Amino acid sequence: MPRLDMIANQAANIDLSEYDIVPQYAARIAESLGASISVHEPSRANKGAGFLLSILFFIGGFALVCVAVGQLANARGQLPIWAQRGDSWISEMFVILFGCFLIGCGLFLWRLSQKLFSLRIVIGERGFCVFENSTTDIFTWDDISAINETILHERLPIGPAALLMPTKTSRTYTVRRRDGKEFRFHPTNMPNLDALATPLAKAAKERNISWQTTEQTA
Repeated sequence: MPRLDMIANQAANIDLSEYDIVPQYAARIAESLGASISVHEPSRANKGAGFLLSILFFIGGFALVCVAVGQLANARGQLPIWAQRGDSWISEMFVILFGCFLIGCGLFLWRLSQKLFSLRIVIGERGFCVFENSTTDIFTWDDISAINETILHERLPIGPAALLMPTKTSRTYTVRRRDGKEFRFHPTNMPNLDALATPLAKAAKERNISWQTTEQTA
């Protein structure tokens, strides 16, 4: 097994251990992708925002459930089924269900945030690799069957005046491998889109890879 520092020097003088990529994965990446390796990861702002939102959702949902259960306990369950004003079984159950929904959203965002924290995208001269949750998926240029580019034009929701305002344009790329495996990258998980979009466009042109562009307005 090649040493990690040797792999980094042979690739692009980048120590992959700085990006929490263990040596055995670094060896596989360097062997598959060749030289000129660069490493990209989500921004700290995106990773932190995901964790913060997940905590807020979880705490808010838990608080709602506690309040509703407390109301039921204080009333010893002696509440009407329905009341136009005040507490009732239906209103308290609705609060409990809504609180559980917020807790579920918090747990879902927590999992997504964990993925963002572990995500590393390594780009080489022969393809790129996605390192996530201690697993690796290597996409060599020769293994890619199709690339879908989605361009989204967003306007401010301010009525007819929105037509006079400049639009915000964002791009999302979906790369499909010949075995059906897909990887989608966008500004949230890869702030520097051009670092991967540019070599992808070059590889698509050289290898006649299908490239479809879809434009949407929101």
